[in-house]
Order: sequence, then structure tokens, then C-alpha cells
Amino acid sequence: MAKYSKDFKLKCIKSLDESLPLPKYPGVSEKTILRHAQNWRRAYRIKGESILENTIIYRNYTLRDKVKACKRIMKGESMRSVALDLGMENHGTVRRRFLDYTNNGIAGLQYSKGKKPITMVLENQPMKKQLTKSEREELLALRKRNEILEAENDFLKKLDALVSKKEKKGTRAK
Repeated sequence: MAKYSKDFKLKCIKSLDESLPLPKYPGVSEKTILRHAQNWRRAYRIKGESILENTIIYRNYTLRDKVKACKRIMKGESMRSVALDLGMENHGTVRRRFLDYTNNGIAGLQYSKGKKPITMVLENQPMKKQLTKSEREELLALRKRNEILEAENDFLKKLDALVSKKEKKGTRAK
């Protein structure tokens, strides 16, 4: 993406506010400049003039920051507003992290530049509760019934195979 100066960005915002044609930038289409200008105007209104400076800061967000951002999106905030609050120009990174979080949980947020996480972080899982005596007896009875039904099912499958084999021999003999 082309590097735009702060003055150019301010001209674009002023042009949008006054409904004037946007300034041209060599090698960039008007549609692209319009899209960028709308984003710059939105960021300018929220964060002020400092957001328009060309300072690229590669910030490493902690796992806690990523989870907080995902939870804010789950509560109903837009991805754009979360991205702007985090100091990002584009909401694509927030979207990708949110998809990773919804698909893989916290472990999905540990991936960094294609590398798998060293340790898997599991969310707090409730401890397994102890079964009561009646539940244990019912579980054993159900397991026995399941074994009996599986044995019957296997027997019926074998019987069906034998019957169909015998019928095939009978039709050949005639």
C-alpha cells in the first residue's frame, strides 16, 4: 500500500466533509482513495489528528489483550471500533483473531506467524462431578444393555449375510 502523507490525508478528509472531489494520488484509483479517506475520517473523528501520522508500530499484543478484544466483539462491538481502540488502521487482524478464537478457543490466539503454540491453554473447565450410587448403577446397567444389543446386532448381520449368500446360490441352481 502506498504511503500517504499526513497533509494528503487531511486534504482527503476535508474534501469528504465538504463534498468536494478527492485529490488524486499517482498510481492509485479514485475508488481506493475514497475507501482510505473514509477510514481516515472515521479514525480522525475518534482519535484525532495523531492517528494520521505515518508511524507504523508493530505491537505484539498479549494473549490477554487478544481475548479482551474477542470478548468485546462477542458483546456486540464492531470489529472496526475494537481495531481503532487498539491502534490498528485495519480491522482485518482483529477479524482473523476473532475467527481463530471462535474456532479454536484461547489456543487459537496463541498462533503467531504460522507457528503452533508451545503450550495449549485450556479454558477453565468445570471439574467432573462424582456420580451418585443410583447413577453409577444405572450407568452399569446401560453398558450391559449396550453390549447385549451390539452382540444381537452382530448376530443379525451375520445371519443376514448367510441368508443372502444362500439365496444367491439358490437362484444360480435354478
